[in-house]
Amino acid sequence: MQGKAASALDALVYDNPDNQDIAASAGAIPMLVALLSASTSAVMQGGAVRALCSLVLGNPVNKGIATSVGTIPGLVALLSAETSPLKEVVEYLMDVLACSILNRKIVAAAGAIPPLVGRMTNTSTAAPVFSTASSIITTLLADPHVSVMVTSATPFLPLIKLLEVNSPEHVLVGTASVLSHLASSGPCIRRELAAAGIIPPLMAVRAAKSYLPKVQEQLDRLHASLRDVCSCRYCTSKSKRVNAQTSREGSSTSALEHPEATTSAEPVDPDKLMQELLEEEEREKAAKEAKATTKKEKKQRQKEKKKGKERSKDEQVAADQDTVASAGAIPLLVALLSASTPAHVECKAANALGSLVLDNPDNQGIAASAGAIPLLTALLSAGNAADVHKGAAAALGSLVLGNPDDQSIVESAGAIPLLVALLSTGTSADVQGEAALALDYLVLGNSENQGIAASAGAIPSLLALLSAGTPAYVQGEAACALGCLVLENPDNQGIAGSAGAIPLLVALLSAGTSADVQCKAALALRHVVYDNPDNQGIAASAGAIPLLVALLPASSPEDVQGGAASALGSLVIENPENQGIAASAGAIPVLVALLSASTPANVQQEAARTLVYLVAEDPTNQGEVISAGAIPPLVALFSASTPADVQEQAAILLAHLVDDNPDNQGEMAFMSAIPPLVELLSASTPAHVLQNAADALAHLVYNNPNNQGIAASAGAIPLLVA
Repeated sequence: MQGKAASALDALVYDNPDNQDIAASAGAIPMLVALLSASTSAVMQGGAVRALCSLVLGNPVNKGIATSVGTIPGLVALLSAETSPLKEVVEYLMDVLACSILNRKIVAAAGAIPPLVGRMTNTSTAAPVFSTASSIITTLLADPHVSVMVTSATPFLPLIKLLEVNSPEHVLVGTASVLSHLASSGPCIRRELAAAGIIPPLMAVRAAKSYLPKVQEQLDRLHASLRDVCSCRYCTSKSKRVNAQTSREGSSTSALEHPEATTSAEPVDPDKLMQELLEEEEREKAAKEAKATTKKEKKQRQKEKKKGKERSKDEQVAADQDTVASAGAIPLLVALLSASTPAHVECKAANALGSLVLDNPDNQGIAASAGAIPLLTALLSAGNAADVHKGAAAALGSLVLGNPDDQSIVESAGAIPLLVALLSTGTSADVQGEAALALDYLVLGNSENQGIAASAGAIPSLLALLSAGTPAYVQGEAACALGCLVLENPDNQGIAGSAGAIPLLVALLSAGTSADVQCKAALALRHVVYDNPDNQGIAASAGAIPLLVALLPASSPEDVQGGAASALGSLVIENPENQGIAASAGAIPVLVALLSASTPANVQQEAARTLVYLVAEDPTNQGEVISAGAIPPLVALFSASTPADVQEQAAILLAHLVDDNPDNQGEMAFMSAIPPLVELLSASTPAHVLQNAADALAHLVYNNPNNQGIAASAGAIPLLVA
């Protein structure tokens, strides 16, 4: 979170003197400097360095504050770290601070020169980074207070190797500049340089070819600075010209600071007519929102009432389970699963045991300890009746649901191949459904069991159950099991895609399929195509995208909407072609409509997430989302009554909509998006929401003085500093 807050603060204060002062007064600089310590992550350190840059640029007071609280030693430590990825931005800030005469001695005393020399001699250093490093060292050495501190040329001697005929011109310029200023420090330094062999390569470079004037100037200046230790016959003839050039040197300053803003446009107030129209529009919008809120609250109350009844029922079931288990029923039921028990008794014992352990970890443990799993596994064998198969599969599913330990025990008992066998043609539909459900629970979140099930042939068997003619209940359970088999498992995704799973799942999305099966097929499709470009392409070619879009409108059940939005998101993520197909199929207006207050929270969340995938790095889709009226419902999702997970996705979507898009930044500000976003920065906001709200705010105000002012007026800076 601190990294995101620092990034947002960076965007707020950049090139904005007023906000720089507000942030400094709020105590931002010491807090940012504290983030430079080795104990913080690279992300936090990077955000802190960039924010400090924006705070001190063009602001002498803030430069002084930064220096007084220990910024420079912190920067030197980061620059000296071998693996730090932040060296470039650290150099930049050090360059900015070294422009101040008062800071140069502090920078040198903190030990900045050796790591900067190291940057110059590193062959992988980019030209701008090399130039910055050489500029800082030159600036330091040009200061008399620093030059008297240089008592030895040893740290600089590696630079001599850069004086080669084949060195790039920027390397020759920077190296010659540093070494000429170093040589000006005194005769002892010059003798050290001469003893280290600087004269021969310098003469060879100067004699090799004609250079650009700036290169020749620096080489001549270096040569002149070494004239008292150089026996070259050209020294005397050129000394006057070079001395004249050297006299103009003075103390150099960095040229890397951002250009100061030269203009500042005042916001233009709308005319009276426009103001009246806007007020009327606001009144209408408020009325609609109030109506929608009332409707949503009523629906929410009904849902909570229903959930309350379900909770009471679940609590009663759990209490009954515990009562029966306390009476010693579980070991007795396990004993009835033995081979000597009549089939109809085995079936009833398995059913009763399944009811006792379902969603009850304590009873699951008692049953496993009593030896239920091997006995239930034995009941899955081919010689038993269909009712016994069904009861045993159901009981095993109840035993392993949410219980990784029991998942492993059941696998060790050899249940997975037996369950796969029960999926085959010729088995009753009821048994197939229970076997698929048990398999679903066995492989959920268990990569080892996923592999065993796939090796046993589960995927083709499940695909056979997705075909037309299979009862809807079995189709749904088969789709769920398939989804759990391929979840975060690229190997199984590949097997499913090659075996023809995708067209079968797409067919189940059609209008003639039950809502339950549509939902389960959509979720299975989501897992089959997620992060798999090949399967994404197969699904798009099979016509999945228009069918999923057709399941999004308000007329569809809540679960179907959520499943369809989720599957659509997996199809379009990082896939420009599918993004275009989805936009052409009309996905954007429908998804935007799902952001409204009347939509259930879980559907709002999935709709916002899918819109994020659709607009990522796609300016056309960004514009389509704005044109579809996304801003008002999106802003409404930042209210305190919205669930945290929905707020998080709304903030991520806003960040993508305004990213590198000044028009959308303006639209968001005009529709008052900034104040509610700032409210999410309070300490009471969950961390994951706060982090994304800060990121969204950073994108909203980036390079936008008007939005910077609005955010500052809304109190963003103290909240970010806190």
